[in-house]
Amino acid sequence: MRKIILFLNLFLVFNLGFSDLQNTIKNHYSNKTIELSVIEKRNNVPVKGGYIDGKWYAWYDGTFLGKEEVMKEKYHRFKTLEIDVIGVEMEYGKDEMLKSDRVLKDIYLKVTDFKVIDFNGAIYTKNNYPNEKNETFIPAIITDESINRFLVDNHKNVKFIGTERKNPKTGRTELDTMPTKLVLNNSNGFKICATSNGKKLYYSLWKCEN
Repeated sequence: MRKIILFLNLFLVFNLGFSDLQNTIKNHYSNKTIELSVIEKRNNVPVKGGYIDGKWYAWYDGTFLGKEEVMKEKYHRFKTLEIDVIGVEMEYGKDEMLKSDRVLKDIYLKVTDFKVIDFNGAIYTKNNYPNEKNETFIPAIITDESINRFLVDNHKNVKFIGTERKNPKTGRTELDTMPTKLVLNNSNGFKICATSNGKKLYYSLWKCEN
C-alpha cells in the first residue's frame, strides 16, 4: 500500500510540475512571435517533418511550440542553395496584360544533386531532405526568367546544348545544359524558399513573398 501511495504522489507531482511548465511557456510566449530559427532544428540537426491534423509539413519539428508557426508559414526560407544543373524546363502560359498566349512563367531547373542550408546552419541534401515517404528526394527547383541574366553575368561557363523539345509528361519545353554547379544565395533581391510541404524549392525575385 505504501508503494502505491508513493507512486501516486510522484505521479501527481510530475503531472502538476509538467502542467506548470506548460503554463509558464504559454505565458512567456503569449502575444509574441516565435522565430522558426529557434525551433526548426536541434543542435544543427535538420528536422524530418511531420503531420499536423493529417497534413504533411516538411519543416515541423514535432514540438508543440513549433506547430502554430509552421502552420501559418507559407514559405520556409534558406540562406544558400547549391545545385548541379544539367538542363532546364520552361513553362509558358497566358498573360492577359500582355495579351499573349506564350509568356515564360517559370523555369524548372533539372538537377542531379543539391544542397540547401538554412539560416542556422542545418544542411539538407537529397539524402535527408524531408518528405512523406522518407526516401531520397529532390524537390522541384524553380526560378523565373530573371535567372537568365544571372547565368549570363555570373556563370559564363553555363552552356546550353542540343535543341528545344517538349517533355510529354510535363508539357514544358526542355533544353539541356553542360553539367554545371551553381551556388545561389540571397543577394540582388533573389531569395531562396520552399513550400510548406517541401515539394517545391524556389530561387526567385518574387516567388518567396508571402
